[in-house]
Amino acid sequence: MEEVCSSPDVDDPRWSTQKKAVENLNARTAAVTQLSGADIAAARASCLKSLMEARAILVSPNGPYSKTSSSNNRWRELLTLSGRSRRAALRHRIPEGPFGPIQHSVMARRWFKERWTQIVPWAIERSTYVLCASLALLLLFWQWRPIGIQIWSVDNTGLRIALWALFAAGWATVLVVTFLINHFDLFGLRQVWLPLTGKPYTRVSFRTPLPYRFVRHPLYLGFLLAFWMTPTMTLAHLLFACATTAYIVLAIQFEERDLVFEHGVGYEEYRRAVPMLIPGRKRLAASAAALAGDSRLQRSGP
Repeated sequence: MEEVCSSPDVDDPRWSTQKKAVENLNARTAAVTQLSGADIAAARASCLKSLMEARAILVSPNGPYSKTSSSNNRWRELLTLSGRSRRAALRHRIPEGPFGPIQHSVMARRWFKERWTQIVPWAIERSTYVLCASLALLLLFWQWRPIGIQIWSVDNTGLRIALWALFAAGWATVLVVTFLINHFDLFGLRQVWLPLTGKPYTRVSFRTPLPYRFVRHPLYLGFLLAFWMTPTMTLAHLLFACATTAYIVLAIQFEERDLVFEHGVGYEEYRRAVPMLIPGRKRLAASAAALAGDSRLQRSGP
């Protein structure tokens, strides 16, 4: 009787998942219903009530195995898996796997473009690249599976507002920078439009608009702000942010090789003078001085 009516222990392997917990409760309930005798009728009724209450808690929306439960039981469920099963579970959370980064990096390389333009017209090379990158992103959206384990949560109102502001600033930076470097060329529209209107295509010259005076890759910096500046970080979000950060840092190395090949000494000097992603104190001072000099020249001009 004590065994059957004992309180559920969530540390017991039998309670490691909601399904097992409910099955265990059902089996114990069935055992209690087999008890008989007037002397134990009251005990049986009390035990059945306790078991039904425990079962209701387990399967309720706010129960320990629900989507809104605390993260401890989800950590327990993840950690009780074998190494292979755990890796499979995490891959299932980010099903796109390496496909997106491989597509994004390989199709952007010069050697791939040379071969690809032997198959498709050069005018649509960039737009097909953007199309494939968009399809990879849609695959990620479609197959995304949240884990739900909370890594951190900021409760202070001021800090939450600051994090949301940085989050919004990140996406705003991404959008603004695309127009500073030529939005329509970046997405392959200019390459298609100019031949259609009978005009020759000319490459966008190397320029350093305002954000590019502080860091070499403000577009990527905007993405990093958007990925990391959140008041509530879950395990799935953290995995995504870490993976994309590692990819961005690695992809920059390949991208800058192509930029040096295309722009030569000009980009080499720019790379030596300007930080990659995090603006340094000296660079901020130099950029402020350069902006002040530009303002004085404009005021003294005709």
